[in-house]
Amino acid sequence: TADHYAPYRMLPFISRVRNVYFDEAYQGDADVVVSSGHSAFGDYTQARRAIVFADWPYTDELATEVAPDDAIAKDDPAWLHRLYLTEADKCALPGQYDPDEAGRVFRSDTGELVLDREAGLFTINTPNVRAAIGMLADAGTVALGDVTVECATRFASVIVSSLDGDPIGQSGRLLLTVVSRAENTGQALSINGSAIPERGRAPVLAEPVDCRVTLQSRVPLRAWSLGPTGVKLHELPVKIEGGTLTVDVTGARSPWILLEG
Repeated sequence: TADHYAPYRMLPFISRVRNVYFDEAYQGDADVVVSSGHSAFGDYTQARRAIVFADWPYTDELATEVAPDDAIAKDDPAWLHRLYLTEADKCALPGQYDPDEAGRVFRSDTGELVLDREAGLFTINTPNVRAAIGMLADAGTVALGDVTVECATRFASVIVSSLDGDPIGQSGRLLLTVVSRAENTGQALSINGSAIPERGRAPVLAEPVDCRVTLQSRVPLRAWSLGPTGVKLHELPVKIEGGTLTVDVTGARSPWILLEG
């Protein structure tokens, strides 16, 4: 298929996906069946719902011959994403579906994972994990439930994870992972960045991250930067006001910060 609108370019961002091969008729129980795009040949009448299309329609038994230049994707590379969002909304599938976001924003059906291609931002928003990854300096303040991220470093990954199984706002032990660019000492990339002709050596050089993370927490927590083996290195200042806790990780000198009561 034309790679820019193949189903696997967008479906895994939205829901759980399973590859199914069948001889003549599909007989599974998926909420939605989407043809691979290579071919629309086969019997989909037993599927609950189906979106059936072929990248080259003239290769299928009953299709009308058309020239490849007439493909709908030529003018609208997000057409399949838009079609799926439109049909998912009509079928009242779990999730929020806005066809105007097609090709720009990819949302999981649970609403917990969001990839905004235009903003260069990926977020995770679950009770036990909150994360903001991407062009965080441009994103400004990123609010994720009981976690807020403010980062001045252009590109960074900020992840808050519960270590005791309790939701973040109630957890007494959290791991804050904050990292930006990192590479081996002496590492070299090819001009286009597609290869590493020189791997380099230890130690790994990591760009410091200028970032503040605020949590709404019922538990008073202290913060320590951690070494690679998990040993505590030094304590970091924590600002506590009411039910909020703010950690400035700029001086942590480590990608890992332990928040513990």
